[in-house]
Amino acid sequence: ASIGNSMPSEQQYTPELASNFPPFNHVAVGASIGNSMPSNFPPYNHAAVGVYSDESQSNNNESPSIEDPPLSPMPMEEERDQDTHEELAIAGPQPNRRDHHLLPVIAAHLVEEPSEDDHCDESQGGTCPNEIFVEAEPLEKEHFFHTFLRSRTAIFWSVGILLVLVGLSIALGITLGGNTNPIPITISELHDIIVNAFPNSDIPLENNATFSYPRQDALQWVLENPPTSTYNERRLVQRWVLATFFYSMSGDSWKNSSGWFSDNECLWAGLSCDDTENPNGITSISMEGNLLDGTLPPEISWFNESLLSLQLKNNNIKGTIPTEIGQLTKLRGLNLRLNSITGPIPTETGLLENLDSLRIDQNTLTGEIPSELGLLQNVVLINIRTNRLCGTMPQDICDLFSTGVLENLQSDCTDSKVKCACCTRCWVERNPFC
Repeated sequence: ASIGNSMPSEQQYTPELASNFPPFNHVAVGASIGNSMPSNFPPYNHAAVGVYSDESQSNNNESPSIEDPPLSPMPMEEERDQDTHEELAIAGPQPNRRDHHLLPVIAAHLVEEPSEDDHCDESQGGTCPNEIFVEAEPLEKEHFFHTFLRSRTAIFWSVGILLVLVGLSIALGITLGGNTNPIPITISELHDIIVNAFPNSDIPLENNATFSYPRQDALQWVLENPPTSTYNERRLVQRWVLATFFYSMSGDSWKNSSGWFSDNECLWAGLSCDDTENPNGITSISMEGNLLDGTLPPEISWFNESLLSLQLKNNNIKGTIPTEIGQLTKLRGLNLRLNSITGPIPTETGLLENLDSLRIDQNTLTGEIPSELGLLQNVVLINIRTNRLCGTMPQDICDLFSTGVLENLQSDCTDSKVKCACCTRCWVERNPFC
């Protein structure tokens, strides 16, 4: 401590001075009082007292260790009484102390009184330094809260609570799939969102279209589904595509349709996601022998950024394979065998650059085998047997045995119109039709 005019500037605070403190477990006191101060002290009236409850210290007769915490200067105010030498001190945290609890804030007063030292005699021309005492008492409750609200601790707590609330809001928004503030949506707005999602496809939604009824039913379901207003546009389109698939494939008659039309698409029977808590993207559709009956809708191409496996064997899928199948460029496995699919093999199938297994056997496919299948550089298995295909196996496909990773090629090439010099297995077509 350095105190006013009556204390020599070279006198500094020492641990011995702490013996004059009242019976508190005190840590450190720093004070700078008065006008004539040493040059190494800032020109502020300030005091800082750290007070802690520490049973290990309170039960020990030895004086606690003294550490100098950083002082918190307060600007001088003109109306403050300069003679009182009183400043408010706030208890603050002390580093490197175990099991300590902050006591209520105290008000500390530095009291300067004449020395009572018998060895000091001013009458003989000597100078007797005044004695310095510290008086401390708990602050009143209203002063405590006022001081706390102005402290850095209150600011840290406020910021921490705010960050937690923001984090919870963001997490809740992601879980629900987007907007946390529900906004009513009209059927025209939903219609525009869906049409904009398929800018390169001619997918009418009118009642006289081929898929009009499944699409209209799906549209109405998405609109009437209660959580709709909390989903982002991608989730809305995804749910509409899956609902269209459901209605196009007679979903009401499926062997297993558990979970369908619930809030989380990842929990619908036959569907899989990378993250079940964040259903933005279906990675697998597996419904083997699930009594699917209908035409594969082209909207299935919506999952071009996520779908890895499409397994729909042993059902009653009719109609043609949609050309949009070529947009599923991440697809690794395509299994449509044991169905009633007609028409040619789409040339767009050759765009499935990541495909390793193609099984479209035991259908009613017609026409020639497209040479574009030779673009499947990662395919290991191609099975197109038991169909009504004609012509010659393209050389581009046979070259996959040497240029790609093809190991198994099966086709109707015995007693049929298909000529194949590289097939690993030729099947007999007993009723040639080419």
